[in-house]
Amino acid sequence: LSIRGWRFRFRHPLVRSEVYQAAPLAERRAVHTALAGVLEEAGDADRRAWQRAAAAFGPDEDVAAELERAAVSARRRGGVAAEARTLELAARLAPEDDARAVRLVKAGSAAWQAGRSAEAEQLLDEALPLIREALLRAEAQELRASILKRHGDAEAAHELLLDEASRIELA
Repeated sequence: LSIRGWRFRFRHPLVRSEVYQAAPLAERRAVHTALAGVLEEAGDADRRAWQRAAAAFGPDEDVAAELERAAVSARRRGGVAAEARTLELAARLAPEDDARAVRLVKAGSAAWQAGRSAEAEQLLDEALPLIREALLRAEAQELRASILKRHGDAEAAHELLLDEASRIELA
């Protein structure tokens, strides 16, 4: 460990990880809460959202909404992979299934745009059982069809879209 002023630097990232994991959960949450406070004063909303998420005890819509705003910020900077990770975390902290489903579909879309099709499919798999709104389900299935088509299974993509259209028609 080297210390310069208020900067601590570990010689190896695994040492940093070990020190973090060895700290009791209550202490880690207290540190994340303190960091969120400092970041709020510094006007760093995106990093503040991540620190608040790390300090959360469970589902928290305020933190999830803050993360969703951070995801928008990441997208503006061209960070679609960061947007996907941030939206996924926002979904995990959403107390309601509807909000969780919307965020999972958005995360899946961002993951797909970042070139992470397997991650996108996993997020959509998690979202589909939660979706109650027909339009959101159609959006999720359209994204899944795009993934299938890109991976060379145009027939499966076509079938999926036809099934979803029938489902909508019957509703």
